[in-house]
Amino acid sequence: MNEGCSYGRVEVVTWLLQNADNNLFDINVIMETSCRNGWIDIIKHILPLDLSACNATAAITRACTTGNVEFVQLLLNQFGKEHINFDQISKSMLTSSKNADLSISLLQNTDFDKFDIRKLFTAACGFGWIDVIKYIKSKTSTKCNISGGLIKACNRGEDKIVTYLLQEFPHYRFDFQSSLLAACVKGWDEIAEILLDKVDHNLLHIENNFMNICRSGEADIVSIILKKVDHND
Repeated sequence: MNEGCSYGRVEVVTWLLQNADNNLFDINVIMETSCRNGWIDIIKHILPLDLSACNATAAITRACTTGNVEFVQLLLNQFGKEHINFDQISKSMLTSSKNADLSISLLQNTDFDKFDIRKLFTAACGFGWIDVIKYIKSKTSTKCNISGGLIKACNRGEDKIVTYLLQEFPHYRFDFQSSLLAACVKGWDEIAEILLDKVDHNLLHIENNFMNICRSGEADIVSIILKKVDHND
């Protein structure tokens, strides 16, 4: 059974379920194996079994790594949401940049407050998940780690996220010195330019960062700074 679940052999799994003593199966192993590999057809055959001994959080956590919204929702409907460790599931959601749709689905269809919103918001900024960011902001702005989110977006080159954050949140909540340095060190000249155009230069503390920016060897960014900043003061 374990091998059948590992390799997605639906016909093998079906035959064993019909012809073998189901009590002999390690339900946690076959559930986690099938969920990790995204075998939704196999899972549908397994769900009618007695799942009282199944670690629901572990199974759903594995399923989250596939990014399959239908798959994860199927498991949540089966097990219910009351006994699920959503903090553990959050960590699994954030293992891949492809999980934006899954993140939105879980936030909309489960208890929003069960998630670590600060971590989720920061990760979403780094992944470029603009819809996730907008949804979180619509629910709460106080729980958003916007300073960490901007630094993460600057580090990853997510210029659309940077622009959105600057438009939607008060600037006193950001660490602009760290954000500018993150963008410059990685060579994201378009983000450096956005910050220079939209942020009070006094908040950027360019004089404190300029030597480090020069050390990064990003000549284009150094040139942009020299053009946009009154460096004679």
